[in-house]
Amino acid sequence: MRDTEGPQRKGGTSKVYLLLTLLFGLSRNEEAIWLKTHKRIPWYYRRWLKAKSGHSRLSRKASSILLLALILSSSCLNNRPLRETDNAPSAIKSSDAAVVDVNEESPYLRAVHEFADNVLKYGRDTYGPKHTPLFVDGLMVRDPNNPNYGEDGVYKPVEWIAPSGDRWVLSNLASQQNLFRTLDGLTRITGDPKYKQAAMEAIEYAFEHLRSPNGLLYWGHIAAYDASVDKVRGQKHCLKLDYPHYELMWKVDPGATKKFIEAYWSTHIIDWSNLDMNRIGNMNGHLEDPWSHEYIGGSTFFKSKISSGGAFISTGSSLIYSGVSLYRYGEQVQPLIWSKRLAKRYVDTRHPKTGISAYLYNDLRPSLGDDFDLKEHFVNPHTTIFPLEPFEETRYIYYPETWQTHPWISLLLIGDMLGGEGRQFSQWVLEEFTAWGKAAYRKEDNSFVPLLTDGTIIEGYVPKEAIVFGLKGKVAKPYFADLAFYWAYAMAYRKTGDEFMWKMTRNIVLGNSLGDIGKSANDTPKLQADTICSSVYGLFGFLELYKKTSNLAFLHMAQRIGDNILAKRFHKGFFMPGKDYIYTRFDCLEPLALLHLHNAAEPRTECVPRAWPGIPLFKLPYRFKPEGIDRRIIYTLIESPEPPLSIQEAATVGDVELVRSLIVKGVGVDSWDNSFLITALHCSAINDHKDVAELLLAEGADINIGPKTALHYAAQKGHKEVAELLISKDANVNARNVYGDTPLHEAARAEHEDIIRLLIDNGAEVNVKNNEGLTPADDVVCSTRKIVAPLTPVAKLLIAKGADISVVSAVHMEDLDKAREFIQKGANVNVKDKLGRTALHYAAGQGHKEIVELLLANGADVNAGTNFYNETPAEFAMKAGHNEVTELLISKGADISPLHFA
Repeated sequence: MRDTEGPQRKGGTSKVYLLLTLLFGLSRNEEAIWLKTHKRIPWYYRRWLKAKSGHSRLSRKASSILLLALILSSSCLNNRPLRETDNAPSAIKSSDAAVVDVNEESPYLRAVHEFADNVLKYGRDTYGPKHTPLFVDGLMVRDPNNPNYGEDGVYKPVEWIAPSGDRWVLSNLASQQNLFRTLDGLTRITGDPKYKQAAMEAIEYAFEHLRSPNGLLYWGHIAAYDASVDKVRGQKHCLKLDYPHYELMWKVDPGATKKFIEAYWSTHIIDWSNLDMNRIGNMNGHLEDPWSHEYIGGSTFFKSKISSGGAFISTGSSLIYSGVSLYRYGEQVQPLIWSKRLAKRYVDTRHPKTGISAYLYNDLRPSLGDDFDLKEHFVNPHTTIFPLEPFEETRYIYYPETWQTHPWISLLLIGDMLGGEGRQFSQWVLEEFTAWGKAAYRKEDNSFVPLLTDGTIIEGYVPKEAIVFGLKGKVAKPYFADLAFYWAYAMAYRKTGDEFMWKMTRNIVLGNSLGDIGKSANDTPKLQADTICSSVYGLFGFLELYKKTSNLAFLHMAQRIGDNILAKRFHKGFFMPGKDYIYTRFDCLEPLALLHLHNAAEPRTECVPRAWPGIPLFKLPYRFKPEGIDRRIIYTLIESPEPPLSIQEAATVGDVELVRSLIVKGVGVDSWDNSFLITALHCSAINDHKDVAELLLAEGADINIGPKTALHYAAQKGHKEVAELLISKDANVNARNVYGDTPLHEAARAEHEDIIRLLIDNGAEVNVKNNEGLTPADDVVCSTRKIVAPLTPVAKLLIAKGADISVVSAVHMEDLDKAREFIQKGANVNVKDKLGRTALHYAAGQGHKEIVELLLANGADVNAGTNFYNETPAEFAMKAGHNEVTELLISKGADISPLHFA
């Protein structure tokens, strides 16, 4: 594969023409005609005119040499390898770039200039007791109740309504990285240092004041700074499809940036030997050196040490990018090695029949749960669903737009960053996109057909029960290949020159009614020049083709889309989805895209930071919602500055009349408004509102809708009256959630004895096992971290009702006879509890030699490791001072490091 990282342009005829006119003469009138017919004057000619006008005595020879030098500069620029940015000194000077006269700006640059000026003027943190250099995330630009709003130059910040009723003014740096790239790029183009300086000041302040004890930043999906009270909200770290502007962060503070990236990896990687990962990180945990661990790899798929695998590619791609950035800017080789290992983990999940990868590798649950006629397909762990959201109803419940392509686009951009060293990343993406196109793409309706990655088509499939990707009764439908897919395939073509990438790009452009790019790059495109498209991804797609081919038709289409963006999405000096929207989000991609469009039309030495395919968002509880997503509930508002109370919120607060009125207005009783798929009936069960539950059931609410049913919630919360109502209406007392837990598991774990009796009396199975192989009684016994678990009243109740317990639980309770009984019945002695402990861990920690000998005689793994810390039974015995048991374990092959005796 030929690596084509940068555009390969040839000198245009206009350059030759200009030189000839200098050599043989050009009248003032002829020059005016030439300028009139060239609406977009080349940057090199404009600079030459400036120089000539400023030096009236410049000879023809000197003038010719000057123009020749500028043209050669242009040619060198257009043929150099593409990078996210060039290295530049951290200090900003007005001499960093030639200052652009505002009167000569393109309409795209003018709009970005206006936007940036408004952000600097109205978007800084001027709230709370302390004003800081930070930016807020967005502003209210239009008040539907006040036609004169904003005329006095006062704009309200976007506010997040907490469950307590407090209103937070969010400053989330993870949701401002496109803004920082825009400000950085604007300084590079215009030479005005204030834009980049403002971004750097915000980053510097964050490094000084918004860092956690272990070097992470309070930002991302579940943490942010509240400017109204100068306080951090949220204490966990989560970045998914977030790609920070590390280059600028490095210029601000290399040490803090390095520490952040190392903390980022150390917090989220929970086992370096196989890159087991958790998408949620601890802000305060003690961190180790991230790059000195041994990598083994092992099985492609494995069960995570956390309850459900968190190695989503949305998280993994963000980690990969950070490691590559540390290699790029910090010149450390190990982060690049680990980044390649992590990327390879996803590549290895590809199904051998189609070549399509899975979206995570540390969760063995089937994508369609137990409810599927072709369940045997999931015997092969490589089998999952493509595309990831086959049900329209849940397709945008978390991310408000297509995200399937975004992690892979980031790998292509990493290929750009690394130059020749990035060829492997580009090749992996080429293989992935080829597999998507050949196995799932349907040209007739420009869609990806939902399928299992072994090639089995599931279009039209209707789940019988709630599953991971959808709800009972919904239909699996095709996934339209929108312009995010266009950007992805166009970039893949630009990087690789692959013919199939061109074919897919052509089909997607046709399918989006943008015309025909031609059978090959040598054909004359027939594009829809009057398109109304205003998609930023469409603009990026045409710029990718222009970079590769130098065909002006693609640049003109990008300009048409840029014009549409200005007409449809640029209002009152801010970018919004439309003029009727209330809020502007500073981190939108449009201004950065317009800078790239300006640069493509006016080639210059200043390089605009690359646009990354991030979808930043904030998702802590909002008002009475267990989950609010700012991109979905705030930045989509048109009619009111606050989202109206949903039926789920009405059920949460017990407002029967509001629930009734919403149903009358046509709101679905089984609708949901968060990615937890919680319905109004669920909310009534959680909050013990029996009257609301009665109304919803009378209106036809599905009593067993899941994945977690209303009875699960009532049992978990101990709301007996609601549980009795649900059972009387034929709720399934043995319904399972995605973890295999029944309502009895929930009640036992929460130690609600009255609910346990109610469930068992109504047919609940006492020995049902969840996905971890634990019965409700096991859940009770294993819920403690103590080495010896006393027989609690709940455990006694369950056992009295006929519950069995596992070997782990029996040993946990020091019940030798019960442990022997289960072993004789064939029980697995190496089953682990939720902490990853086996029966041998507990027996060793108790110093119970007789049970240890029983377990070892029946095949117990002497070196089994626990979750997180990978502690062995011998370590449990040593820590508890049971020397005789320790020696016994060593004699049976326990691996002991000399450090254990230090």
